[in-house]
Amino acid sequence: MPRLMGGKQLTRRTFCTAATGAALLGAAGCGGDTTASGDGRLVLTFWHGFTEADGKTIAAIVREFNASHPHIRIDVQVNPWDVITSKLLPAVAAKAGPDIVAQPTTSAAKYIKVGAFRPLDDFYRRADARRYLPNAVRASTVEGRRYGAPLAFAANTLFYNKKLFARHGIDGPPDTWDAWVRVARRLTVGDGTPRQYGLSLSSHGPSANTLWTGMLHAGGGRAVHDGRMTIDSRANRRTLGYWQDAVARHRVSPKDLGDAASLDLFTAQKAAMVVGGPFLTLIAKRAGIDYGISAVPAGPASAAAGANVLAMYLTSQADRRKTAAIHEFFTFFNSKQQQLVWSRASGWPPNRTDIPPSAIRGNPDVAAIARCGPHAVTDFEGVENYTELATELDTVTQKTISGQDVASVLAQAQSRMQRKLDLS
Repeated sequence: MPRLMGGKQLTRRTFCTAATGAALLGAAGCGGDTTASGDGRLVLTFWHGFTEADGKTIAAIVREFNASHPHIRIDVQVNPWDVITSKLLPAVAAKAGPDIVAQPTTSAAKYIKVGAFRPLDDFYRRADARRYLPNAVRASTVEGRRYGAPLAFAANTLFYNKKLFARHGIDGPPDTWDAWVRVARRLTVGDGTPRQYGLSLSSHGPSANTLWTGMLHAGGGRAVHDGRMTIDSRANRRTLGYWQDAVARHRVSPKDLGDAASLDLFTAQKAAMVVGGPFLTLIAKRAGIDYGISAVPAGPASAAAGANVLAMYLTSQADRRKTAAIHEFFTFFNSKQQQLVWSRASGWPPNRTDIPPSAIRGNPDVAAIARCGPHAVTDFEGVENYTELATELDTVTQKTISGQDVASVLAQAQSRMQRKLDLS
């Protein structure tokens, strides 16, 4: 279970007790938890960690919302994601935190379990919500209840260096795993330790977790299913064995790459391909790479790709008036008009099914990423101790891609991960 400062376990009971005590103190000092500005507007606090084009686009949408809703004002506070994680529970318990917070959907279950996030049943009864991407909504659903409003959703995609492809006479990106390995072998240059690799394949880190979630699905397996760990499966043994062979025997990528090293290899133009989320467009541009974007090549079972998903959550410190106002903002943000703004300027695809890639004029990168959205997959929804299980998945992929016996690694991981899942 997550812990409060001082080492105490944070359960729903201790969270609610802390919140009740803090609310009584707060009521004595400021008259309750509905905050009004000097002009009588209801003030909502929104925490997120976006700092690039996506953060600027959120700020622009919030300004438009504030201008068109004279009874509400949203105050945005931008902090690093790890700062938000460390401060969120104590701040909400003391009613000194956000009314709205952006979080990766894999992080939400621990907050839901202690009552820090509230479900959005009334919000999702709005007819317009049926236009939201089903995969984005599903990712923020826990035990059948929807807790998150769509914020940022994108499938992983393959980024490839067009200059290196042209130099080696390769016309376009591969579309299957076998073609991927063949192309990567052609792009790997040098005896002994290659001076150029065909692929920069991360085996550990947060981005690697997303990558390998998709790869396991594409190979016909997955890490967890219906509340049981399924990491030690025949399909997963085949998938990890396949990529171990590609790395160890065919040298298409260095062994034991973490997320940062994987990106460094690609941006230094010492690797021709890398898999990642929308953030890679900015990284590739800053590195001066002439890049292309395509779907992650399909595995033997499917074209699945890991999903990068963040949602907006309603915290328990919001009272009834704030809750209604927050529903207004969530609806506004995900309206067709504002999703066109979001997708054209933020680097993320739209959260709606009625905005085709062809409508994203002026941003071909986002249009290319949006086309891959139907293949996006997630695991670990509703798992409270996701961080511990993600670390275990890191261990599995790092060890197997580095050359350790796949069957042995998976068998050992199965029992460890199941014990941790049972504790969630």
